[in-house]
Amino acid sequence: MSDGPRPLGDLLRDLARTFRRADLGQVDQLRAIWRDHADAELADTCVPQGIESGSLVVSVPSGAHAERVRRQSAAILQWYAELGEGAPTRVVTRVRPQP
Repeated sequence: MSDGPRPLGDLLRDLARTFRRADLGQVDQLRAIWRDHADAELADTCVPQGIESGSLVVSVPSGAHAERVRRQSAAILQWYAELGEGAPTRVVTRVRPQP
């Protein structure tokens, strides 16, 4: 192990793995794919949080947004097919609490 400083991104990824959270690099990749494919409103309001047990977890602001994401789940899964074996097989939504 090097005695020099490590990039912050590396430290955060290690910390996330330690707590069994999504790999931050993967989260960045999921969000980039989302921004590239989702329409402007979904891209601005709904946020992929990671892949858990094969499910793409998407944070949404309301039940209406959750339903919209669910209706588009087949198309959304196709967006992520490029991930190969790590691609999600389902889409789940989580309504985030309003401030």
